[in-house]
Amino acid sequence: MRKRSAPKYKSLDTYLAGVMHEERYTVIPRLSLRDRVFLRREPNNPADPNAVMVITEERKQLGHIRRELAAFLSPQLAKRTHPIQATVTELSCDSSGSAYRVRINFSVPAKWLIQHESVDQVGDQPIEYTCEESGANVYVSLNSSEDLFAKVRERMSADNIAHARYGLSYRAAHNGRSYKWYIRLEKSPQTE
Repeated sequence: MRKRSAPKYKSLDTYLAGVMHEERYTVIPRLSLRDRVFLRREPNNPADPNAVMVITEERKQLGHIRRELAAFLSPQLAKRTHPIQATVTELSCDSSGSAYRVRINFSVPAKWLIQHESVDQVGDQPIEYTCEESGANVYVSLNSSEDLFAKVRERMSADNIAHARYGLSYRAAHNGRSYKWYIRLEKSPQTE
């Protein structure tokens, strides 16, 4: 039996942040689905040195990749001479036309994500998970059955790992993947 090789590239979907700032919203009505856009580092951004700007082919700014995803994409982009190409996959706005959402899809080398993902086994049930820091919190996102999710929370409590919130996850994790569950941990002073 032939062993399957790991995929060389991983496809990521994400919504853009900041599309309503600095009149970027004026560019969005001129976009179409499947338009090409580009991810480019913005190391001089005063709010975030890992910022990744998304621009159109005409070099008009659309917004930024979420901070959590940009934190690990930016160092990889710094090694490249060309921006990453992405495709617009969703354009939407509220009923008054005053708030827009833009979603893009792009591929990155799978090895960029390996250090951020893991799969453990509990009995014969796998738990696929990832961790990310966001402000004063640490989020653990995972895929498992509901029973196994409850066992993970019970084990965390038994090990005195405080978790402030948990439940179904409705947003993509830092790696652009969707997970079924999340657990929010508060950072302790010694982990900062």
